[in-house]
Amino acid sequence: MRTRAVVMWGVVVVIAAFFLDASGSLNRYLALVFPPSGISPTYLKGQYDQKQPIRILLVPGHEVAVPGAYYNGFWERNLNVEVAEKLFSLLASDPHYRVFVTQNHAGYLPEFANYFETNRSGIIAFRDSVRGVMRSLVNSGTIAKKTDGVRHNTAHPELATRLYGINKWARDNAMDIVLHIHFNDHPGHSSSRPGEYVGFAIYIPEHQLPNFEASHDIARSVFRELARYFPVSDHPQESAGIVEDQDLIAIGASASLEAAGILIEYSYLYEPQVIQTALRPLT
Repeated sequence: MRTRAVVMWGVVVVIAAFFLDASGSLNRYLALVFPPSGISPTYLKGQYDQKQPIRILLVPGHEVAVPGAYYNGFWERNLNVEVAEKLFSLLASDPHYRVFVTQNHAGYLPEFANYFETNRSGIIAFRDSVRGVMRSLVNSGTIAKKTDGVRHNTAHPELATRLYGINKWARDNAMDIVLHIHFNDHPGHSSSRPGEYVGFAIYIPEHQLPNFEASHDIARSVFRELARYFPVSDHPQESAGIVEDQDLIAIGASASLEAAGILIEYSYLYEPQVIQTALRPLT
């Protein structure tokens, strides 16, 4: 049903573009094409106060065959899974939350591996629909394309499709929050020498996307806690700590995610608290 709604929004883009004027119609149009996410800060607080479990999906970044950054014997994916497992144990012990996770050290859990396989055509249709809507909005000038953001590695097409599959699964299963877990890196240093930057950063949907508000509020809370213990990234484009991004599929590129979406880069992979095993319990 939601995929059909996205297709319908694409039709609305084409028709409504003929009727836009300069008298405030733009905001009404955007509300029609990208209805605000039902996952608002007020909704999440209400769920918590009423003891209705908040549904959280943990997504440790990368995959077994594509394990992400590497430094001095450490693959990023293994660390992502380790953090996800600890977060799962912590959150699952609190009745305020119902927690799901996509992967363990062996790979995708059966629920997700089966979902990707049996729903492949639906995932591709969903991916193409939301991309088409966004492309129409950008081409018509209704949404401004952000071109000055942090440059990211381009995901392999199959990995990108699975990321859209995770967003579709999150819609189908009424997730409230989707949290992606990563460790940062940047090009230009060897796998045995630390790089130039340190610190954490939190990526959220760009403010034109419908799940921005709840994502931003959650990110601010997470930021306050992390900043008590760790430095904020000193990469010039991450130095604010909370970074809006329009292109990361993980947090809802092309309005593909209804849930609040945040991606945490906990630190750079080569920082001491990551690579020195004795320090990990302290972090």
